[in-house]
Formats: sequence, structure tokens, C-alpha cells
Amino acid sequence: MIQNTFGYLPEYIVADAGYGSEQNYMAIIDDFNKTPLITYGMFIKDKTRKFKSDIFNT
Repeated sequence: MIQNTFGYLPEYIVADAGYGSEQNYMAIIDDFNKTPLITYGMFIKDKTRKFKSDIFNT
């Protein structure tokens, strides 16, 4: 773990979308008091025009 190696954690925790779960967000915020910079799994698809215009996508 980074904290064990360097003795501290950076202010911003960066990871890829595979780690973008609510449980991970809450652990970073609540347990470590840090800011998560992790996209969620549907981030790219959410940004497309077709996805936004489909009324069945909420």
C-alpha cells in the first residue's frame, strides 16, 4: 500500500474505471479523508449524444 511505503497518501486518489464503485468512493472519502478522481464504468457512454437522448437511460 502506498501509505505504508511512503508514510502518507496523496490528496487525490486516481484510478481507472474498474475501481469506480460507490464502496470505493465512500472508503476514500470517509476512511482516508481524500478526494477520489475515479471515473465510473459508464462514464464514456454517458457522454455520448445517443446515450443522452435515449429516454430509457436514467
